[in-house]
Amino acid sequence: MTMDKTMMESLLLAIPEPVFAVDADLIITFFNGAAARITGVAADAALGRPCHEVFKSDRCGDDCMLKAAMVDNKVLKAEKVQLTDADGNKVPCLVSVAPVQSADGEFAGGVEIIRDVSSDEQFKHELAEQQARVEEAHASSMELAMGLSECFQVLAEARGGNLFARVGEETLHSKDELIANLARSLNETIDEVQHQMETIQRQQFAIQELSTPILQIWENVVALPVIGVVDTKRSADIMERLLSEIVARQSQFVILDITGVEVVDTKTADHFVKMIRASQLLGARCVLTGIRPAVAQTLVDIGMNLSSIATMANLQEGLKECLRQMETMRESGKSRYGR
Repeated sequence: MTMDKTMMESLLLAIPEPVFAVDADLIITFFNGAAARITGVAADAALGRPCHEVFKSDRCGDDCMLKAAMVDNKVLKAEKVQLTDADGNKVPCLVSVAPVQSADGEFAGGVEIIRDVSSDEQFKHELAEQQARVEEAHASSMELAMGLSECFQVLAEARGGNLFARVGEETLHSKDELIANLARSLNETIDEVQHQMETIQRQQFAIQELSTPILQIWENVVALPVIGVVDTKRSADIMERLLSEIVARQSQFVILDITGVEVVDTKTADHFVKMIRASQLLGARCVLTGIRPAVAQTLVDIGMNLSSIATMANLQEGLKECLRQMETMRESGKSRYGR
């Protein structure tokens, strides 16, 4: 079946995209409704006019696609063109053109089909924006994960005793407000704990100083009153302080007063014996004072031998013993050297 001109025009009119045809002089000979809508020019007003007066695009003039198609006798497909619509807006389009021959084979003109791709451009723009948001969210998630990992690592180090561990500057100034606040809060908490630990250590040192005072009660005589329970750690601390003071003061006598010690077991007695022997190795004679009856009974029960250690009832008697030994040492020195 041969399609007549009327049927062909009906089909072209029904196409939803702009379609128009021109003769060899680029005068419009066909103009469908979609072409009228995009240009704002009615079909009756467009017919008989040069196409460049109706279609205002960036390809009109010397770069006319219809003219090139007719001159070169070839079809041009999906060329990018920017039209100006009836409202003066720039509309991105894809244009395809083809030359048209008459029945005798002569060039009769050309036909152009226009596709408005502004919605495609909008879709691409929206897709690019969505992709950018996805990438930004991914970067933010990675930053959050890295920040949380650093915070947990610092927290683990702090719990392990490293109070110098801190969250780094990059995490502290993170764009994520949540992680930045968490990092600052963690650092501030560790600062507070470190300050409290330093305060506790100073207090412990002060308590230790008060609990084991070493008193200079006479020339070359120091006294160490011991109060409370003497365990292994406290014994080591007392011995360290006592020996340091003996060397620093060049003390000849040490009075170890245990009036404040209510309970003595084998370990406690052993601690006292070690203190006394260590002092003797540094040249200081020791006197043990203040042994309570209950303590004396315990020492006997456990079989502790203190026969080699001078023991006195109280601190006053201990000082007298030290003075007596000093006098004996002086007398011995005079008789030895005839003075």
